[in-house]
Amino acid sequence: MVYNNVMKLRIYNTNKRYAFTVDGFSSLHHANLIPDIEPTYEYAWQAYRKAKDFAFDKGFHVEAMRNKKYAIEDLSKPIRSDIDAEELLLDHYRTMVNEISDKVVGIDDNAQEEKEMTYLIIKSQVGDLLRIKENVEGEEHKVEVDKLIDSYRKIVQQHFKAYLRKDKEQSDAARDAAPEVPNMPPMEEGQPPPQDPNLTMASKKTLTLTREELFELLEHYGQRACQAISKHHPDAICKVSLDDLEMQILALDSGKQILRISINDKFNVNNVMPSDGLADSFPSFSSKFYQRYWKPVVESIGHFFLDDLDALIVPEMGALPDMREGEDCQIKGWNPRELKEMPLSMSFGKETPTWMVSKSEPRLKKIATEYTEEDFLLTQPTRVRCIDQKLQLLGSIGEVVKIIPINAGIGFELDVNFGRKIVRLSKNQVEIVNDL
Repeated sequence: MVYNNVMKLRIYNTNKRYAFTVDGFSSLHHANLIPDIEPTYEYAWQAYRKAKDFAFDKGFHVEAMRNKKYAIEDLSKPIRSDIDAEELLLDHYRTMVNEISDKVVGIDDNAQEEKEMTYLIIKSQVGDLLRIKENVEGEEHKVEVDKLIDSYRKIVQQHFKAYLRKDKEQSDAARDAAPEVPNMPPMEEGQPPPQDPNLTMASKKTLTLTREELFELLEHYGQRACQAISKHHPDAICKVSLDDLEMQILALDSGKQILRISINDKFNVNNVMPSDGLADSFPSFSSKFYQRYWKPVVESIGHFFLDDLDALIVPEMGALPDMREGEDCQIKGWNPRELKEMPLSMSFGKETPTWMVSKSEPRLKKIATEYTEEDFLLTQPTRVRCIDQKLQLLGSIGEVVKIIPINAGIGFELDVNFGRKIVRLSKNQVEIVNDL
């Protein structure tokens, strides 16, 4: 495939792992040239993501490789075996330093956009060299890396002082504005790690994204979906359709579609559907589709919008239940228009293996102080709501995953999975939610 209308990108399977090529650059053969590139990746989506990042941010390596004839097309030619890996690596960066040195001749009279792009390339190459220095073996090679970095510094001092000064001012301002981060309390105190605000909560507002920003958002959703199903589909990759506001999850090896995922005009995911042959084995209404595909995808993306209920499902507000035949489970939803919680019920059919979500009102079993250890063993997993007014988790619904005896077995505490995090709480900090 052609990426960004400039570079040809290819993902392929090699020994049950995945590698990529971008024009003449091969992750399998040239990974040693760039610190954050691996030769192969466990999943196709990882190789696909890294290849696209490379095409955007590291494409200048390809030109240098063409000039030095290190490209994959030239690997069939004899290569001197007496040159060690470090020397080949350093020679590659020497080539790029020379190219930059030629490029900056007369650059002071060129367009501002070209100057800024060249400065960003230099920053990227210096960053790579600093990481290479940490890992390269032999003091003589570290000295060579320092010489390369010094060459870039001289170029920057001569042609890019204004950009360097701006970078320093922004760095100083960011450091001065950074708030002091308090120490994390231990899990036993019941405090979860601080979470970034879930942007789906802003869906009541009118958001505006450029096509580039929208593409990045859909790519992010698609990569999260590929990651979620990678256990069963290690070759899954994502193809984005901006016009349809849709992500197609494809099997790289067969080329067949696995899932179709779409978003609404608020940029919330509102559809996860099986494609092609998958729909025959895992129809969207089936409980097994929920368990294998819908649930892990929604947990990975972080939300799902229910059009008919005008509600968001946000797993961080409460863990999604596993499929339980013939049972109803309460989950916590969010009404983005009224900006308030909306209790929802998830039902799993017994006679027919189906599932559905509807509005519901929670009912409680008993007050927290009456709970015994047996209460949390009757129905597993037991779903509970946090009622501690001092915790950020207040109102969140999760599942008890472990009961921990304390005080020589006289009392007990609970490990509760609230979706993406497990928090230890006492019985007085929760109430059991009656699913029936």
